[in-house]
Amino acid sequence: MATLFKILFFLMLPITAFAQTELHPSLLFTSADIPVIRARLDREPYTGWQTQLLAEADHALARKIDWAGSSVAKSLQAYYAKNLAGAHAFAPENAPNRRAYAEEAARAISGTPVSGFKGLYGSDLEISESATYLAAAYDLLKGAGFDFIVDGADVEPQVRSVLSGLRSYLATYPVSGLFPPSGGIGADFPSAALYTSFMSRSDNHHVKLLAGLCMLSLAIYDEPGAASGFSTTLSRFLQTLDNMTVTDGGLPVGGWAEGPNYHLYTMRDYLPALTALRNHGLFDYADFPETESTHLLLPRMVMPDGWMPPVDGNEACRFDMAPLLASVHRDRPDSDALLWLWETNGRPANKAFLPDLIALFDDSPRLHSDPESLGWSRSESRYGTGYAVLRGSWEPDSPYLLLLSEHGEARTKGQAHEHPDPNAFLVHAGGELLIMDSGYGGFDNNDATRFAANHNLILVDGEGPPGASQQFGSFGFWNANGADAFLERFFT
Repeated sequence: MATLFKILFFLMLPITAFAQTELHPSLLFTSADIPVIRARLDREPYTGWQTQLLAEADHALARKIDWAGSSVAKSLQAYYAKNLAGAHAFAPENAPNRRAYAEEAARAISGTPVSGFKGLYGSDLEISESATYLAAAYDLLKGAGFDFIVDGADVEPQVRSVLSGLRSYLATYPVSGLFPPSGGIGADFPSAALYTSFMSRSDNHHVKLLAGLCMLSLAIYDEPGAASGFSTTLSRFLQTLDNMTVTDGGLPVGGWAEGPNYHLYTMRDYLPALTALRNHGLFDYADFPETESTHLLLPRMVMPDGWMPPVDGNEACRFDMAPLLASVHRDRPDSDALLWLWETNGRPANKAFLPDLIALFDDSPRLHSDPESLGWSRSESRYGTGYAVLRGSWEPDSPYLLLLSEHGEARTKGQAHEHPDPNAFLVHAGGELLIMDSGYGGFDNNDATRFAANHNLILVDGEGPPGASQQFGSFGFWNANGADAFLERFFT
């Protein structure tokens, strides 16, 4: 029934999207939200985030950057633009540099190229991530009421020209033949670019690309071309996102197919896009229970020291988007476990998301202090997601065993980052990872860690299940290969 509902939802998207005649502004917040946000800036954690944000903005001002030149990488330029815009939106009204932050943000966006992106950014992934930052920067300035007068001139037309050019470039992702067009987006990852020919496929690259395209389209919806392709972009974005999560027997069990670190990496684009879509009435987590389940799964599998396990093609990571996820799912009691995870890690705050945290974080009193008070079992088998955890407690020095028993979507959707590790395990105890997974050393070193012999599992005559491979030697989609593993009868 859930799958049928999603199909109907996708079919309805063109009508829904085109019914919106004025979508801007409302990506991270609306103008009406600003008084509420400002009223809480005198208490933690907002005060600390504001201090960090203003420090980042002051650092950018002090550098006196030639934004049209090459003194900073273009991806870093987009980061600065967002933080400068956020500093303007959330600085005290009487802050001496408040207007300077906005003017410098506008200069940073204006100094971004309107074409030739590939050569300037170096990769399409950098372009996708920058698109998300730049769209948020423009929306922050608009939402805070900035007039875009810089050095006596109105720079808003140039700002919108930059965003429009970037949006047009990202919109070249559909590929009708075997290869992407020369200079088009997708040429970095030709196997991924074929996604539009095979709608059942998905990958992190396309989630990030389509998230950035959605953000840009919403930010400049009244620019030529932005509205015309938006409904298709939106439906493909939500399909691609949905294809990265796991169902089992039709149940939305959750889990990011390519593992927790790749989930974090992709979420830094898709979470702001979902926030923007929800603000415009174009997305509801209730319609995508797999995504919600995936978010709430994170505290269940975390190692005792707060780091996510380095399984498949993943490094161990601290999930620093946990406070935003807790706010997204504030109506779920389980969201308290995400705040517990955040606090376990020392309350990390990704500097690129300081404006998001200030605008969106919900500091309402918590009902539950940790997963134990939520009634969560210390040990459990997440059958459909493909792992089981046994832990002595939720404390940092607790003994912990993770058994990998992936099957079905939890295995096959991992594609190039899936490791052949049926019933492999890792052990963490006394605050240390004692029996570890081979993890990930970057794609250039992928073959050093990704085969069955690199994992804690039984081999037969020195052999295990085959690792992932491409369909045509070194070209085409990756197939996960490996073998299904099942933990049929779990008890504690």
